[in-house]
Amino acid sequence: MTVPDPHGTGYDVVVVGRGIVGVSAAHRAAAAGARVAVFDSGVPGQATAAGAGIVSPVGLSAEGTSETWTSLVGSAIAHYHHLPEILSEAGVGDAGFAQVGELVLAATEADLRALDALAARLEVLSGNGIALGRVERVESHDLTRSWPELRTDLTGLFIENVARVDGRLTCSALADAARLHGAEFVDGHVSLRVRPERRSTILVNGSPVRTGTVVVATGAWAQPMLRELGVPLEVRPMRGQIVHLHVASPRTEHRPVVNTFEGHYFLGFPNRRVVTGATHEPEAGFNHAVTAEGLLSVLVRALRIAPGLGSGTVMETRVGFRPLSSDGYPIVGRPAAVDDVVLATGLGAWGLTLGPLLGEVAAELALGLSTSIDAGFLGPERRPIDSRPAGPRAPSR
Repeated sequence: MTVPDPHGTGYDVVVVGRGIVGVSAAHRAAAAGARVAVFDSGVPGQATAAGAGIVSPVGLSAEGTSETWTSLVGSAIAHYHHLPEILSEAGVGDAGFAQVGELVLAATEADLRALDALAARLEVLSGNGIALGRVERVESHDLTRSWPELRTDLTGLFIENVARVDGRLTCSALADAARLHGAEFVDGHVSLRVRPERRSTILVNGSPVRTGTVVVATGAWAQPMLRELGVPLEVRPMRGQIVHLHVASPRTEHRPVVNTFEGHYFLGFPNRRVVTGATHEPEAGFNHAVTAEGLLSVLVRALRIAPGLGSGTVMETRVGFRPLSSDGYPIVGRPAAVDDVVLATGLGAWGLTLGPLLGEVAAELALGLSTSIDAGFLGPERRPIDSRPAGPRAPSR
């Protein structure tokens, strides 16, 4: 294969990976006037395409959080509210983003205590400037107005400023916007080699590509490049199986996200589609399979909370690999070994929430621009945070 290079002098930025982080980086760099190419091998299991789509400013546990992390998530949420305008200016349509709120459910006595603790923490966060919107307790009769399939003995906490997004639509819209600014998208297997002079060589199907800077946004497949670059952190895949149901009840697109303390969730999308999941399978590697055990696990937990979904039709099961870093935090920044690589990977379950913003930051680092936020604490040369191996816990995506 001959690698496209219409300019004859290579590219300013090559982005490896076309998930939400990669296309966001490509769009930001191309909009800034850079010559951009995006290369991707097209292997199945991209987390963006399979992710549920919860965009939330807060996880259900305070474990592993900090003021810096909370500020990052808040900035990422604010960035999402600017995306429709950005895409509209580029002539791109719907990205599947809608602010619908979130219901956190309590199904047991232990859950009720956790709900009280969450309410107290949200009050503190709101007082510290995190835009949560309206937060209020919701009882069973109000819960079933939004989700008639739910059990009638549940209590919930409603958080207004939570959204849901269609990862596939958003990724596609950002890619279209990047193309309008001149970015090229090419399928191909990509590898990276470090040269002695602190430079890298990027190979696409074995052929070198000339570029100023490489942005590595390969998600769960980042580990070979991290190893080549001598990065002390690691990224491994966490398989997730997510079920899409077609339900009888209309107007599913306006339903709030439902989350539980056991890590199960429900989201409503247009055309009577309900998404529920997900499994967390750290030992599955890159086995892109829908398993009987995984499907059973998702449906049993779903019907335990929402027995009314039992009459729904199974439309599809999506499988994706969340990129988990060894300390649970995203890896964003330049590795010490070379001067021409920026890493943007390891977002784990926060991928759809943080991806658009951190992709922009990666592009800004690649071009030497002022960054939208200070993401220095996510740098690849940090020491792994052994005391918090799970990282900042997110609602299961």
